[in-house]
Amino acid sequence: MSWQDEADCKGMDASLFFPEPGRNQAPIVRVCAACPVRKQCLQHALDNDELGIWGGTSERERERMRRGTRPLGRRVIEFVAHGDIAGYQRHIRLFDPPCDACRIARNAYESDRRRELKISAHAKCGTIDGYLWHLQNGGEGCRPCRLAWGCEGA
Repeated sequence: MSWQDEADCKGMDASLFFPEPGRNQAPIVRVCAACPVRKQCLQHALDNDELGIWGGTSERERERMRRGTRPLGRRVIEFVAHGDIAGYQRHIRLFDPPCDACRIARNAYESDRRRELKISAHAKCGTIDGYLWHLQNGGEGCRPCRLAWGCEGA
């Protein structure tokens, strides 16, 4: 028995897996998401340059994967880089649980992003809005913002 016999798409209309350009592919990709042989299907498509949707990926996605991965014989591809936000996003795109290195990188990325958003939100330093920003974020305000509010003399 081959992996194709165990596929969730077995017996479905094959034309569904060859959508016209611009057509919504999400319903077909959802079929692939829970399929027990998704990885074998994806590897088959990568090995044979298949057209259409295979393993929950489009031709374009597989081409990107080829450029950023190295095939490992008949096994499912392994990414060259782990431990960065791009590695985490690759895991998610392939419906694979992220490895520890990629999960740690994502948490660091999100933490940095939140910190940068807080800093950019205070770009109105020295204004009444800047003072209100301090109050909303649990601070008493920097000197320029307190001056703008009028609670500190010049």
